[in-house]
Amino acid sequence: MGHYLVLRTEGRGALVEAPGKQAAWEQAQQRWPDARGVVDLDEPLVAQVLLDHLYPPLAEISDLRFEISDRAAPSQLIIYTDGSTVGNPGPAGWAYMRADGRKDSGHLGVAGSNVAELTAVWQALQSCPQGARVTIVTDSRNVVGWLRDGWKRRNLEVKRVAAEIDRLIAARNLDVRYELVTGHAGQRENEEVHRLAEAAARQKLPPSPSVAED
Repeated sequence: MGHYLVLRTEGRGALVEAPGKQAAWEQAQQRWPDARGVVDLDEPLVAQVLLDHLYPPLAEISDLRFEISDRAAPSQLIIYTDGSTVGNPGPAGWAYMRADGRKDSGHLGVAGSNVAELTAVWQALQSCPQGARVTIVTDSRNVVGWLRDGWKRRNLEVKRVAAEIDRLIAARNLDVRYELVTGHAGQRENEEVHRLAEAAARQKLPPSPSVAED
């Protein structure tokens, strides 16, 4: 049985159980004439969005926060990651930001952009508790290819960091999914981790020479 949120008019909602989304919709139509749609709450990403953005207007379902929170947190985490380099290879930085607001970043020394991106994922997963269900959101197609889609890891440094990620996932029994987003497209969390990673990459650069005035 799945759990579904019935969206109704005037910010109202209801929680139902059903064997599928179509069944939930049919049940909703029978019980609430003002039903406008149903949302699957068993998907961590959907549940987190509802908690962060849609829950406050749904005043008539005061028990919904408890119901969703039971599934979405703390064991289900959404984490945005990014890596940045000044030149490629060059001074590199990594950053991650979790949906619960926790964030971190750091300088990596000289590295390639792919290693910086993978290091951000490794650091993000380091922040996860044993057995957590995690969605990594990244704008790196290579990261998703190597970690989700089975691409060959030919570069030695890429192989090293990706193998460390594999070992960490196995050691902590993490259930990790990867979601690819378009970079620099105005998505708030992606823009924030990019800013943090870029700042970390530039941490130890020498200051630009000042231009003397005549």
